[in-house]
Amino acid sequence: MLELMTLGEKNVVYFQESGNNHSINIINPTSENLVSEIAQLKQTISHQAEIIEMQKVQIETLNALVASMKSA
Repeated sequence: MLELMTLGEKNVVYFQESGNNHSINIINPTSENLVSEIAQLKQTISHQAEIIEMQKVQIETLNALVASMKSA
C-alpha cells in the first residue's frame, strides 16, 4: 500500500508491507503536479516489480542448473 506522509518539510511516499515501512521515494512538497509525480512513481514501481519477477525466473533456472550439475 502506498501512503503519503509528511516528514519534516518533505512529503514521503512509502510502501508498507507486513508492518514494515519501506521508503520508496521523496516527493517535492512544492511540486506543481503532485499527481504526475505519484503516477511516475507508480510506473517506476511497476517496472521494478517486472524486473524482480524476471530475476526470480533467472534464479530458478540457475538453481535447476546447479542441481542438475550436482547430480551428474
